[in-house]
Amino acid sequence: MWRVSIAFLMVFLFCAGFTAVAVATETVHLSVREQMPLQYGAADAVVRDLGRVGAEPRMRPFLTAAQVTALLPEGSRVMWLDSRTWDGEMVIDMRDRLTRGMFTLVSGRFPEKEGEAVVQEGVGPDVLDRVREHWTIVGTMAAVERSWYPRVVMLGWLPEQPGEVHWLVEAGPAGIGPDVVRRLEQAGLDVRTRAALLADDEGAGGHALPAPGFLGGAIVLLLVLLLLRPRGAVWWPVVAVSLGVGAGSAVAAWGPVGWLAGSDETPGAFDVPVPQVVTVAVVALLTALPGLLLTRRPPAE
Repeated sequence: MWRVSIAFLMVFLFCAGFTAVAVATETVHLSVREQMPLQYGAADAVVRDLGRVGAEPRMRPFLTAAQVTALLPEGSRVMWLDSRTWDGEMVIDMRDRLTRGMFTLVSGRFPEKEGEAVVQEGVGPDVLDRVREHWTIVGTMAAVERSWYPRVVMLGWLPEQPGEVHWLVEAGPAGIGPDVVRRLEQAGLDVRTRAALLADDEGAGGHALPAPGFLGGAIVLLLVLLLLRPRGAVWWPVVAVSLGVGAGSAVAAWGPVGWLAGSDETPGAFDVPVPQVVTVAVVALLTALPGLLLTRRPPAE
């Protein structure tokens, strides 16, 4: 009986551990659909101006709002933003409806005039000191740990000339079709429409399991089961796998998601990568199978 108990525990821990890692990794990973409100707000498209046409090295002046709007369908409008995420800074009017979903105000208010700024909750004193040199902090926004998400958002102008200019686009009734995208690209603008990004995201699978650890765990589990040769009922692997998958999912749902995924990034919504979890369950069952076959007693003669 003790052999079955140890084997049951080994299969359970294998399934629970790798299920927790798989679920936590997928929860931390943000799909395009989850990223879009944080990056693009309610915009129908984002237009990026690199200051050149095609591969030409010669720089040209950045297009103005009127010039970009003229390339869009009637009824469209654009809003300028300056994103310096390598410095954690962004200039944008947080009150505009195009930014809906990008920021969550925790305290204070959004900037209403040039020289005012909002900082992420929990930023260090070095960031606060640097911000206070140029801006007045009027509010705090919820922290989002992503490399592309700003730590400081303000109204006004950053001291240095931007290397590229971004425009959030609210499309008119006609929308942004392929002909509009071609027209913008011919003017030297990079275009990312909401519809195209969501289409690319459809059918995207979950993150792969950590292959070396997973294969190593499966080999260790197989060797232990072959050594134990647990005798008893044949149903225990199914129960151990089912309980392990359930326990691993629960740990990822209510436990330290970032630690399990090995990431400091802010997790998204709880997400179970079904193909990876099924793989864990199938490998555990197949690993237990040799031990069961080796312990079958031959029929009495």
